[in-house]
Amino acid sequence: MHLESLLMPTIRTRALSAAAPLALLALALGASLGIRAGAQSAGASPGPVAVVDLERVINNLDERVARENELKDFIAQRQAVIDQKQQKLKQLQDELNLLPEDAQARQSKAEEVVRARIDFESEQRILEQLLQVKRGEIFKVLFEHVLDAVQRMAQARGYRLVLSNDANATLQSGTDQQLQIQMVSRRVLFADSSLDISDDVVQMLNNEWAAGQGR
Repeated sequence: MHLESLLMPTIRTRALSAAAPLALLALALGASLGIRAGAQSAGASPGPVAVVDLERVINNLDERVARENELKDFIAQRQAVIDQKQQKLKQLQDELNLLPEDAQARQSKAEEVVRARIDFESEQRILEQLLQVKRGEIFKVLFEHVLDAVQRMAQARGYRLVLSNDANATLQSGTDQQLQIQMVSRRVLFADSSLDISDDVVQMLNNEWAAGQGR
C-alpha cells in the first residue's frame, strides 16, 4: 500500500519491485473487522459506534514501511543470485552458438545449457513462492496489530462496535451477478466522519512502533 504492489507480480531478471497491494489487504481482511468491544448483555441498548478505514490506516503505518524495506533487502539478495545464474546461462549459450553443428563437444555443451536454464528458471520460481509467503506474513502481522489497537481503543473509549469502513468504495464494472455480490457484501453504507477513528489508530500504532512495542 501505498497500496501499490507490495512486491512484484512476476519475476524476470532485473531488480524487482518491492512495493505490493495492500489495497488487497484491506479488501481481503477488512470483512473480518467487525469488532465488539467487551461483553454485551442480551437486550442491551446499542452503545457508541466507530469506523476504521483499513486502507488508510495501513498506508500510514511506519511498521509497513519498515517491513517493506526488509522485503526489498531480501529481494535484492535473491536477485543477485538469479542474475548470476542468468549470466552463466548466457555465457553457455554463447559458447554453444560458437561451436560448429558437427562438433563433438556440441551435445555436451547443449546439455550444460539445458541444465543452466533449468537452474535459472527454478531460482526464479523459488523467489516468487518465497515472496508470496513473506507478503502473506506481512499482511497478517499488520492486520493483527491494527486489530489489537482497535480493540484496545474500543475498550478504552467504550465503543461497542467498530466497523471496517467501506462506505466510500465504488462499485467496479462487471456482470449483474458480480455487481450484486459487491452490493450485498458492502459493510457500511454511510458513516459520518465524526465516527472515524482511523487517524487515532495510526497515531497509536506509530507511537508504539517507535517505542519498540510493536516489533
